[in-house]
Amino acid sequence: MRSTQLWFLVLVTGLALGGMGLFWSIEGNTDRAADPTNYAADRYIRWERPPVQLPVGLIFSDSTDDLTITAFYGAVDSLETVFHALLAPVEVPDAWGAIEWRGGWLMGTNTALNTWDETPDRMAARWFPRQDGRTVLERTVAGEFISRFYPQEPARGWTETTWLQDSVIISPWPLPETWVQGVWQATQPNSTMIEVKMGRWNPPESMQAEPWLDDAWNGTWATVQWETGALLSIYGWADSTGLWGSGEGEFHGDGYYEWKDGRRPMNAEVFGHSNENFSFDGVPELDAVIWTPSSFRIGRLEGNHRVTWQVESVDWDETFITQAATEVESPPPMEEFPLALVRNHRTGEKMALVWDPPLLKALSTKGEKVWDLELGSAVTPELQEVDLYRNGKFQVAVANDATFHVIDVLGREVKGFPKRPNSGITASAVVDYDRNRNYRFLLGTMDGRILNYKEEGISTSGWNFQKLTDRYVVALAHLRVGNKDFIYAGLDDGKIKLLKRSGADRYQTEVRMPPHQKPAFRLGQSISSSTVLYVDEAGWVQERTFGTNEAVGMSRMTRGQSVKTEDRDGDGFPEVIVQTPSGEEIWNSRNEKINL
Repeated sequence: MRSTQLWFLVLVTGLALGGMGLFWSIEGNTDRAADPTNYAADRYIRWERPPVQLPVGLIFSDSTDDLTITAFYGAVDSLETVFHALLAPVEVPDAWGAIEWRGGWLMGTNTALNTWDETPDRMAARWFPRQDGRTVLERTVAGEFISRFYPQEPARGWTETTWLQDSVIISPWPLPETWVQGVWQATQPNSTMIEVKMGRWNPPESMQAEPWLDDAWNGTWATVQWETGALLSIYGWADSTGLWGSGEGEFHGDGYYEWKDGRRPMNAEVFGHSNENFSFDGVPELDAVIWTPSSFRIGRLEGNHRVTWQVESVDWDETFITQAATEVESPPPMEEFPLALVRNHRTGEKMALVWDPPLLKALSTKGEKVWDLELGSAVTPELQEVDLYRNGKFQVAVANDATFHVIDVLGREVKGFPKRPNSGITASAVVDYDRNRNYRFLLGTMDGRILNYKEEGISTSGWNFQKLTDRYVVALAHLRVGNKDFIYAGLDDGKIKLLKRSGADRYQTEVRMPPHQKPAFRLGQSISSSTVLYVDEAGWVQERTFGTNEAVGMSRMTRGQSVKTEDRDGDGFPEVIVQTPSGEEIWNSRNEKINL
């Protein structure tokens, strides 16, 4: 028959499917379901959550919009494909089965279920899903790993991350701004360009620098193609005074321009040289650009041979986004300003968390009370939405100077909480190291400790932070730089500790922070080049590198009351937000004040 009625098979407990010895049960424990991406092997070369399309005949009793479904596509053929869901399906396609697995369900052909492989390796290490769209991770034939995030709201672009081969040589020089200007020129209606590429790694095989150029080429490159067949190759160099030697081409301050396979197009505007008034308003110091008439992408190196791309395409495929109407958030009908909006998975709406000391109140969009929590203190709490059981059912972590709570959607305390350190709480952070919702709850205490809990309030094994003497932690944060984790711990005397996951010291810095300031960060390719931002005692915004303690970037460019970093324009690169008495100031990555 085409589909299998699961409720009927439940009555035949112990019935093996096709001789496999795979047994049915009524349902898995979805509150404690394991995430299959923590177990899947590299044999599955494409992972999707949610899948682009479910197989015909795979049906669930509830809407799949509220159901977390993951697809693992095998390297051989579709017989290896495995789907995972938190709930049992009502029907499966012909020749398929479904088995209960670690609190959820695996579905696929008998071959796929028999060969399900739980040896996680490189794919699992690169899986960073988001809940507000579709995540796809692929391993290419060339051995590269590519992860794409397609936003839930209809758009014409997406974010992509590429992991390069470790053997790739990367130029230390950023792309010249005059090259990037040319991409914007190429998009003008009268342009006859058909492709522009530039980067600081992996030059095309066709680009063979002439021997006399070897000593000057800094490794940056660009190619431009025209409809006429003309091809321009550009070799960037460090010597802006100009280099003269044999060979045919044009010499400019940003590189050597060499024409091949055709004549130079008449009146061609090449990378800003014939249009001095053209201005570039994009991101500075780009590492790669690819433009064609149908798509445009810019790339930034993020360390560990990882490239983050922002992609815009006129060929946007609507099948790669979740078909859902854009949700318009209306402010709750109340005078109090909410501290945060968190999801109510039972209603599909947001709840406003309003602080009315000593009560924290959760209100519906209609202003109706969902729950309240008495905190017994006038200190404004810090809030963080979490999905503790990794099943799409949300809780909120609540921390003040005395107590740390984890509250579910009905206002009930999660098992193992609250936590009430005897000496009080001086700092807190909710950390998700690998973006897999395997949270760690960090609490600084007045007696110099940092406590570390996981899951239902269990002390994290292997945590070995040495108690401070006559000092305590006033700020906690998690920084991911390259493939390393750093726990930022700011002390009450202004000193900073950068710790490993174990709590041991990882990096020493001479930077000092005003203890009353909440830090903000701009992360570089290493922790030494990364910076911390704060407002000093005189009200100036300061930005200092962890490595040298130098004043860089935003230092003394503006005054304010507080500073934070946040991606306001959705391009994947955070802006600096400065709170001033007259309102917000927004500064881009080139340290220019902008309006959004």
